[in-house]
Amino acid sequence: MLLLRLIPRVASLPPLLALLAACLALPPAASAQITQFWPEIQFAHMVTKVDQAQLMFRLNDNLSRGELSRAVVGGRWAHSFNPFFEGAVGYRHDNSVNRVPYAANRFYLDQIGRVGQPRGFGGDLRLREEFIWQPLGFTVRIRPALLARRRVEIGSYTAIPFVSAEAFWDSTLHRVAQLRFTAGTALPVTRNFSIDPYFHHQVDPAGILPSTNTIGLLMLTRFWDRRPCLWTGARSVMVASTTTRPWGTA
Repeated sequence: MLLLRLIPRVASLPPLLALLAACLALPPAASAQITQFWPEIQFAHMVTKVDQAQLMFRLNDNLSRGELSRAVVGGRWAHSFNPFFEGAVGYRHDNSVNRVPYAANRFYLDQIGRVGQPRGFGGDLRLREEFIWQPLGFTVRIRPALLARRRVEIGSYTAIPFVSAEAFWDSTLHRVAQLRFTAGTALPVTRNFSIDPYFHHQVDPAGILPSTNTIGLLMLTRFWDRRPCLWTGARSVMVASTTTRPWGTA
């Protein structure tokens, strides 16, 4: 009953606060927990006015075991059909860098709907279909996600904090195997370079798989990006860097 009373109030909050409120209602986590650090570098290049190519490289540092576990490389091609809809195709390769052998190849498709709101708010609704070839066999994952962000101006500096919620439906388990909640911010350093620290918490709704806490640090370099910002019309990547992060990575 208390939850029913809270729903109308939560729905009336701005998108950022509404997603944060949803994160408080996490399902019970499994007893085992894993803590990770993900340093990542990403390059994005506007090939045409509507096409963007991306390359990424990331290390997965398992802080719980005190060792590097995986190296990840990938690429993505995105096409903007209009200012409010984008489609993308991508590939990612995961490989073990420790004594535990592991390799996986991932091919995925993205459909992203974008909306801008007054007062600097914006949101993305993304659907990803992921096809994974790994040692245990072939798996399909369907990953719907919702992201909200807001421009915050401190003097002449602009940062973009964001939160997101994502579900992972797994064809092998025939259920939603993971829920991921992320909070972070895009911090521009120059016009074409930003550092995006973030944190995400990932849990299994059934409480079977271990929960994961990840501290991430994305270093994003963009080349020749002249698309106008969805909220202001300004042709500056300093206020539009989250159009790449987090959809082009994990």
